[in-house]
Amino acid sequence: MPGSSGPDTADRLALAALVRALPVGAVEDVLRDCGLAARRVRALPPWVTTYHVLASAMRPALTYGDVTDLLWTTLPAATGRGLAHPKPTSGAVTRARSRLGVEPLAVLARRAARAALGDSAVQTVELHRYGPEGLPGCWWITDRETGLLRGCDVRGDELGAAADLVRASGAVHVVVSAADVDTAALGRAVGAAIVTVESGPGGPASGGALWSRVRARTPEVWRQDVLARACVELAVEVALRDTGPTLRP
Repeated sequence: MPGSSGPDTADRLALAALVRALPVGAVEDVLRDCGLAARRVRALPPWVTTYHVLASAMRPALTYGDVTDLLWTTLPAATGRGLAHPKPTSGAVTRARSRLGVEPLAVLARRAARAALGDSAVQTVELHRYGPEGLPGCWWITDRETGLLRGCDVRGDELGAAADLVRASGAVHVVVSAADVDTAALGRAVGAAIVTVESGPGGPASGGALWSRVRARTPEVWRQDVLARACVELAVEVALRDTGPTLRP
């Protein structure tokens, strides 16, 4: 069991790679921009809480206690920073996540998407929507050619969120996988840079396997974990490149 013998080597290596792709300085830049810089010493300052959310999305089968153990055995070496002792309880983690909110993860996901894209251009993106019953919906886009994630938004079914994702990608063509999207309205929203908008196969839950293991206890946690999962997916691309742009404000 993960909690009985401590984090395994694969999990520690995965977290260390995540920290290299999403370094602590970049995380703190996002937190400052969102007005969440630490004002007093806590066992779980905002930057550690952010990595706790990211690690939970990276390894969704782990409990909060398991993730805390993983962070406390990996972050000091990966970041050069010490962590508080004793380790926080699961209740403290829940409260810290509530203080963190959704905005920092949304900003981090946007910046990770820019870093993953680098200097390359995406000609065609595919737009997806997923909305489990009783929880907020999310939009995301993938590169039509490679299938790689290129952005994610958790503002429910608002068409403006979908349009923002498409515009940020710089694509000239969008294929909509959710059959009930008003493609004409989307075309007007994204502007003249998009040549055509067409409906592809699928429905509201098309492509939802990407989020199928995301925690879903409350709407807030759902949004956090979807965005964190997007950050992890994008960080993998950054980590796999030998050279390229680093995450920056």
